[in-house]
Amino acid sequence: MLRDFAQHMLRFLRAQIQTRNWTLILSALLVGVYLTCCVHHYVANFGLSRNALTGLLVAATAIISIVLVLRSKLERFRSRQQAFLAVHGLFAAWTISVAWIDQPLWWFIGQFEWTQLQSPVALIAVATISLSVPLALAATLPIVCVPNGATVSPASTRATYFAWLSAGVGLAVLLLAPAIGIEVTRITGALCGIGIFFVVALRSSEASKSTQQHSEPATAQLTRFSAIAIYATLFAGGVAISLTNRITEQFLPASEWAYGTIIASMMFGYGMAWMWVWKEASQHEAWRAASWTLSCWSAAIALGFGLLLQVSLLLNAYVSQVWLLVVGRALLIAALATPVGFAIGRAGRSIRVWSIPLIVCGGTLADRWYLLQTIGVTWTLLGISWLAVAFIVSTQIQARSWPIGSRKLQGAWVFALLAITVGPFFVDGYQPSRAAKVLFDTNAFAAFRTGSEMWKLPFYDEGRCLQTVEGTRGTYSLWSYRGSQLQVRESGIPKSLLSRNPDLSPQFAAELTHAIVPLALHQSPRKVLILGATGGVQVASCLASPVPEIACVESDPALIDICKQTLSQHAYWSGYSQSQLEFVCLDPSLAVGAKRQRFDIIIDSPEHSSRIHSSPSFTKEYYQRVSRTLNEDGLYCQQFAFVDVGATTMSEILATLTTAFGQVAAVETAPGTILFLATNSDQGFERQNLLARLQAAHVRSILATAGWDWSTLLNLPTCEQFHIAQVLERKSPTVNSTSNGRLAFRMPVDVMRWGAKREEVHQMLANNSTRLLQWAGDVGTNQYIQNRLKEQRSKQRLVTVYPDEHWRYRATIKDQLKKRPKTVIQHVNHEPAKRKRHPEDERRMNYLKALGNASNPKPKLEELQAVAEFQHPYDPLISYFLHGEVAHIAAHTKPQPIKFELTHRLYKVYFSSSSDRSVRNLVAALKLLAKNPDVLADETERFDHMNALLQMLLIRWNNRRAIAPSSSQIVLQDLEQSISATELALESMSELHASTGLSDKDWEARESIMEKRLLRPLRTHRGRILPEHLKRSGKKKSHTLIQGRKDYALP
Repeated sequence: MLRDFAQHMLRFLRAQIQTRNWTLILSALLVGVYLTCCVHHYVANFGLSRNALTGLLVAATAIISIVLVLRSKLERFRSRQQAFLAVHGLFAAWTISVAWIDQPLWWFIGQFEWTQLQSPVALIAVATISLSVPLALAATLPIVCVPNGATVSPASTRATYFAWLSAGVGLAVLLLAPAIGIEVTRITGALCGIGIFFVVALRSSEASKSTQQHSEPATAQLTRFSAIAIYATLFAGGVAISLTNRITEQFLPASEWAYGTIIASMMFGYGMAWMWVWKEASQHEAWRAASWTLSCWSAAIALGFGLLLQVSLLLNAYVSQVWLLVVGRALLIAALATPVGFAIGRAGRSIRVWSIPLIVCGGTLADRWYLLQTIGVTWTLLGISWLAVAFIVSTQIQARSWPIGSRKLQGAWVFALLAITVGPFFVDGYQPSRAAKVLFDTNAFAAFRTGSEMWKLPFYDEGRCLQTVEGTRGTYSLWSYRGSQLQVRESGIPKSLLSRNPDLSPQFAAELTHAIVPLALHQSPRKVLILGATGGVQVASCLASPVPEIACVESDPALIDICKQTLSQHAYWSGYSQSQLEFVCLDPSLAVGAKRQRFDIIIDSPEHSSRIHSSPSFTKEYYQRVSRTLNEDGLYCQQFAFVDVGATTMSEILATLTTAFGQVAAVETAPGTILFLATNSDQGFERQNLLARLQAAHVRSILATAGWDWSTLLNLPTCEQFHIAQVLERKSPTVNSTSNGRLAFRMPVDVMRWGAKREEVHQMLANNSTRLLQWAGDVGTNQYIQNRLKEQRSKQRLVTVYPDEHWRYRATIKDQLKKRPKTVIQHVNHEPAKRKRHPEDERRMNYLKALGNASNPKPKLEELQAVAEFQHPYDPLISYFLHGEVAHIAAHTKPQPIKFELTHRLYKVYFSSSSDRSVRNLVAALKLLAKNPDVLADETERFDHMNALLQMLLIRWNNRRAIAPSSSQIVLQDLEQSISATELALESMSELHASTGLSDKDWEARESIMEKRLLRPLRTHRGRILPEHLKRSGKKKSHTLIQGRKDYALP
């Protein structure tokens, strides 16, 4: 089969050269460029949600089918050259003026409510209006573009047209759009079309050679069974189109150039099928070949997913040149998509051409709306394979024409059938969770670069996949981290990180501040709009705040369900009213353009910058619609992860924001994460009573779940309007719009680029940043605020300098109370004002008293609980450190409150700084979990906590490398305790791993990694220190301290 394909391909290329049909070739190239520009314009405006995709497919199918039905009338057109000229003229005119229809279309969208736009009907009308002309012209062109001086057939023309049409699409998305921009590409294509128009017009008066065109051969009379088989094959081909998009997303971000490459590859396969089928003697053989192609394709995906994964990882790990990486990924996409287009073309040979797009579109929409969410990718692939094999076998039985030949050939047939139908059950098969962990995780990437085995890569940290959900926009995988944290990944890319139990593990600060910063800046927010559900942290923060009306707009119903699932674990979830929170299944780009009331705050969480779904979220037109949706003093807050992009991309986003808003600012909330704040209010961002709002009870409570004090927000690096103007003046960036599509095509390329991108952005903003404290005005300079910030720094210093001395903070508190006491003035009627101890100092004194009461030889649980109550409200000198105190006292209480002690030890481990070097509390927590099976009711939770603690122990010992230990005896004690705790934990986890769903092979991988990276180095370290310690201490002075020995650092 492959040899026949190669022979037909060579004949086709030879025929292309001999006929010199440059008019058709150049026209197909230009149509590819035209269609790319027009489809991009649609996506950049309305997104690519399920409704938007449905509108696009339905409109395209209807228009193309109508043109193909009218094909006979077009073929009888008297002057095809005039028709050809008209097509090119209209194409060029439409391509140039495509941006002019935006305003009428958005006026049309603005007439609908949110509930009305949740149906795809409106978008079908929009897609029909915006794409009807280019799609109709594209379908007409191969009919009227008959080559001169050659004998041609409709199949040959179709093959040539689709082959070069795919080249045009590929040229536009891979080269022209990233290099010169989609707007210049569109204008260049229109100018070339005008050039072809004039060249053909000048030659139209010359005598031309007669053209002999074969008529389309009559479709053979098919039996009912054959007709059903062909229609089912085409329907399966439509399902395969949708599956190709979903499978491709597991290997690389679904950017606009990736989607364009998929479409181009399918077009090329479709054209090659028409080039081949014209040679077929039997139309029945064509659809049988299509069935074989689909069955082999689906089985190959299921069987070869691991190989594709390895190829993708090799490209990511070792190809640093962007152009070479793009070529490699494009070839990978072509290998996945071309067979699908080829199968559709082969099956379509046996029926009328106009029915092909109808059936294929039906299959694609069926997969998007039903099959993906109900039976998933794996079973859909197997269903395609089994259906194709069943039709092939049934046809052979009916025809009584089994393959003849040698026994080897018959054995090959049997082996192929078994491999296709049974083989996928005996391999790992399609595993999107493994792809997410291997291709989009830094630890796995670094391990692969250092020579780790492929099958061990998903287990280089504690992440464990809990669930995989197929959504309408991507594949969502939920991962357990730090025992109680939940990470949400969309098609491999991390989307959100949240805590399922904030009493044990912290919320991700960047997620919290995304909501808290605008909520604190606005004086009295009444209506909040959340664009993008992520994992639900923003929704939870708004629910915990006094906001009467909250609307969350998300285009994927699967993500809404995930958000509700995570929110249901919070106490306040059951108390919210339906009037307070509303979930709307709608694309955010449509939500801000629909007829709707205005909002005080808009919290925007766009898709990852390299995905096609984020195309509308960074355009000038989108920001202008958002600006019109805000109230007079409203605030817009958009989160952006700049860790993957450079300074140029960042400056272009800032420049685009300034075109829609009067004032723009940028706040860095976490390493690699920034908040874009924008408003049209005359107040700007420096609003009255900011400090009072930051100290409100609900704000302090929300920030405490991340281990933050309210004053921590004041220290966030901030770039204000004046500084942004300086940056833009220096960089002179281009404004991104739906017309030029600059970021849609260049941002994915920037993401692929290797380089120190964070440093680029920091260098750009280095001399133009202040702190959020500046927005507090003169109040921010008072002594109370400065002392509070000093206390924050003291906390960090205590954690870093005294890692295993949980009592050291007491001296800081006492020093604060004695040397820098805080007082408040109390006014009493008819008496002079008196100074009174500040409530904060009073509370700290009460804490020390409660701690003293609990620190007796026989402490009671009630006394420990009294100490633990001082955790709230958050105090930087108490809230974190009291957990170490309580856990230490609880360990000596009789009877020992094991669960109570474990809770406080886990808090101290998970809420600590990333540079923490303490191991004793961590080791104690590990031993509690390993020795007490009943300490946690859920065995899975117990396994996850032990797994997370082992990972933290590895990090803590790595942190100790940079510090020379003060005592060899203390280091040996820590080593002994760490080794014994690790051995106990691994032994317990070995018994528990089956209950978590981990296979024996997966646990073997994780266990071997921990032995290699943690247990073995600790034992080696102990063996290196122990002889030196015994030698120096001697028999009588075993307690001798060896000061400042770098020999005792972990190897």
